Amino acid sequence: MSQRNFRIASRQRLDSRVKIILPSGPGIDAAIDDVSTGGIAVLHSAPLTKESICHVYFLLPLGEGQALIQARCRVAGNRPVEGGYRVGLQFVEFISDEMAAQEAIAQYVEQRG
Repeated sequence: MSQRNFRIASRQRLDSRVKIILPSGPGIDAAIDDVSTGGIAVLHSAPLTKESICHVYFLLPLGEGQALIQARCRVAGNRPVEGGYRVGLQFVEFISDEMAAQEAIAQYVEQRG
């Protein structure tokens, strides 16, 4: 049976780091694999608890500057990859200015698409 990608939002590669704050324990520093208007995929050495809620903070490059994105996310899933896991994080709500964050992500995805 073939695996299908049912993602609605277009995603683009993003070479950046993200700080993930879990409900308990220390924060995690991870590499971002890609970003979309619906969430981010990160590469990490261990899986995160599915359906748990976390906070994320990352910088999104835009033209000559950067936008700081702060959001609450839901762990949508974990997939084993070489060297660890690809963790899907779905945006639940933006802590930073929601409209500005959504516009910045949409602009980044559109520019790279």
